[in-house]
Amino acid sequence: MTLNHPKPLFYFVFLIAFSHLGCEKGGMLEDLIELDREAALARLEEGEVPYTQEEFIKRIRHKEEDTVKVFLWAGMDPNTKDAEGIPAIVWAANRGTLDMVERLLSGGARVDASGSDGWTPLMWASRRGKTPLARRLIAASAEVNATGDQANTPLMEASFYGHLETVELLLSEGADIDARDKEGHSALIWAQLMNQTEIIKTLKENGAREFKMPTVAGEQE
Repeated sequence: MTLNHPKPLFYFVFLIAFSHLGCEKGGMLEDLIELDREAALARLEEGEVPYTQEEFIKRIRHKEEDTVKVFLWAGMDPNTKDAEGIPAIVWAANRGTLDMVERLLSGGARVDASGSDGWTPLMWASRRGKTPLARRLIAASAEVNATGDQANTPLMEASFYGHLETVELLLSEGADIDARDKEGHSALIWAQLMNQTEIIKTLKENGAREFKMPTVAGEQE
């Protein structure tokens, strides 16, 4: 005999609440037609989703693309920042998807927005190896040589984490191959430290300089 275990109460509460948001497969909203502001606000209220900046950022971090759409239709500022000053589009590039970033850009999000650490969406896309996203950001005039608080660049991030396709894209778009961070690391040095063989080869083929390896922060051998 097969036992059919009863589902807990919160399961049914979840289904009832989010069915109003049209939530079906994988938590996504199926066949969602663009709503005007009042209808979007009503949809969020029916789904018991608070219309707050904090909730908006939370849904981006959880990759809930269609709920993010409803927030934007309801009038949420695409340049909203979280409590620590990190913009929505930075979270989208870090945790979200290309479609989510596209939606934010279409709504007026600043392509080179950053938090206090200076990290832009392109820097996160490069670190994560999201090449299609990086390409879209560059097409929207993202600064390919943007720097974080340690003077790290998108090329350094892609080189460190071994994302060859992203490295090739950045080089083709004019990334400074010999830029160095605050400790004196270049993209090539980071690739060498992480033994990223293919990236080392690609950087050298593109003329990367052979700097001496930093020993102590800011010093050279």
